[in-house]
Amino acid sequence: MKTLFLSCWLSLLGCREPPTSTADLSIAPTEYLVLAQKALTCQADFDTLTWAGLLADRVEYQLAGQPAGWRGKAAVLVGWKHWQHRAGIQTIRLSGLTHLPVQTLHPLPLMGRAGVYVVSYCQAHVRYADGHQTSRPIHLCYHFDADKRIDAGWLFMPDPAQDTLLLPINNP
Repeated sequence: MKTLFLSCWLSLLGCREPPTSTADLSIAPTEYLVLAQKALTCQADFDTLTWAGLLADRVEYQLAGQPAGWRGKAAVLVGWKHWQHRAGIQTIRLSGLTHLPVQTLHPLPLMGRAGVYVVSYCQAHVRYADGHQTSRPIHLCYHFDADKRIDAGWLFMPDPAQDTLLLPINNP
């Protein structure tokens, strides 16, 4: 059942046929799930100092709806703080966390990398500086390098009202 679920998820993620062999996919070790949980918590808390310790120097990060991603640890950390200020976010509280740690022997289409991925889903309860609040689902995917550092990340915050994967930077 796990293999079927993973195959379906990976085929949707990559918009192509699922892997031909279950030997191509496996559940990644639990330690990656713990690392992803810590990284996601640091991101939500805008704790860039702790988050930096989990990132590879050559990390690449993409926010859905942004024209270009950030490359390099310094650019990712600065970009994340800048995004917080531009979006007017005061706090983010996460709930309903679900993680899927996957190890693949072959590169996946979304990231073009083999190795360990942790896909996370949760609800983000966002409070803006102007006082209004909203709740949205978050879909996040981290890829880990051989040193167990995050070397790539993708964040999607679908807008349930619009049924899109875009993340608006300017809030009403």
